Amino acid sequence: MTGLSINGGTHDVVFVETQNNSVYAFDADATSSQTAQTFWKVNLGHFVYKGDLYGVNPNVGILSTPVIDATTNTLYLWWKPRTRDRTAHRFSFMPSM
Repeated sequence: MTGLSINGGTHDVVFVETQNNSVYAFDADATSSQTAQTFWKVNLGHFVYKGDLYGVNPNVGILSTPVIDATTNTLYLWWKPRTRDRTAHRFSFMPSM
């Protein structure tokens, strides 16, 4: 996303999601991993282990491509949580960030 107001400045930002239910915001203008700045990271909770539910290897967490509403600066995604007793929910959530 270009021209995003974040961390007290205006930056071009790339958002990365993982199957471990983490979402990152990185500096999109970085020229190497050594100069890349992480603006923020959020974890949405426990992912579902492959052994707990048929799905993608190795974990089932955030599998969707995020959608960004640039008018509200809101990121939407689908993710699959796991309960404390390690059972997988049979549904997914779409939080906004």
